[in-house]
Amino acid sequence: IHNKLTMASFADAARFLLLTVLGFYGNHPSTADAASASPVSGWRSDLDWAALSSKLSSSASLIDTSYDNYKDECEPEFSQPSPTNHALIDQPSGMCLPHLYLGWEMSWPRPSENGHLNQTFNQAYQDILDYLFNDASTDVESWLADPTNPSLNLPSKVLFPVVASDVVAAVNF
Repeated sequence: IHNKLTMASFADAARFLLLTVLGFYGNHPSTADAASASPVSGWRSDLDWAALSSKLSSSASLIDTSYDNYKDECEPEFSQPSPTNHALIDQPSGMCLPHLYLGWEMSWPRPSENGHLNQTFNQAYQDILDYLFNDASTDVESWLADPTNPSLNLPSKVLFPVVASDVVAAVNF
């Protein structure tokens, strides 16, 4: 029994890792399905999302997401004394990540137009020290609360695959 449990846990962990790497995460939301996926008007609106939807199984979901989903569903857990991934896994948008700052490029919310390529190690280190020991937490809080922050690195679509062919369609997309 122990080996079966371990293998099942390993299989679940491998599935979680694969879907996370591919950008798919969470449980299938009951309120959306692939047939009703609306055209995206934001990030990567140049892509033919309808073509992807047409290749998904009828039970898969490709949903529109936004910073508001991340803010409303994910951020409150990080204000808890002991945040847990378990509280984040089943959020409807599937956008919650195990650490709050992973929603920003280079895991740091300081606004940057070029992925922090111009930020030196000293600046990043000073940001952290200021946040921890000075009253710069208001800067970080304003960076976190800004939906137009160019460092945001969140998807505008999330796929909830149900069968392997959904994952194949997404990878081929």
